[in-house]
Amino acid sequence: MKYQIPQFIDMEAKIVGPFTLKQFGYLLIPAGFGFFLSLFLKPTITIIFTAPVLVLGLALAFLKINEIPFPQYLLNLLKFSFQNKIYIFRKNQETFEMFNVKKLEEIEGVLKKDQPKSGLDKMAALVQVGHHK
Repeated sequence: MKYQIPQFIDMEAKIVGPFTLKQFGYLLIPAGFGFFLSLFLKPTITIIFTAPVLVLGLALAFLKINEIPFPQYLLNLLKFSFQNKIYIFRKNQETFEMFNVKKLEEIEGVLKKDQPKSGLDKMAALVQVGHHK
């Protein structure tokens, strides 16, 4: 017996024409705001106040930033802005052994003893001391 597997389960249903219910709500609120203002204000003032609200409504309804819907992006932005930020550094045991200060000092001491002085190092020592041998 064959069963039909649901597809496109991550998409929201188109309820009001080509819009989802959320998109329709994001578009309905600026339209209602503009209509309400048009009842009491002159048309030019209504357009001035309604335009930013309409742009915000369009952005909320249709804009995606890096495949993240704009409402979710705004929520993430607000959470990040107002949330406490705690930076915790945790050393691994491996890194502690690898960068042990005593071991590094021992290695540096051995390397300094084994290396012969170059001509430049000898000249630097002469300049610092201030006299020739």
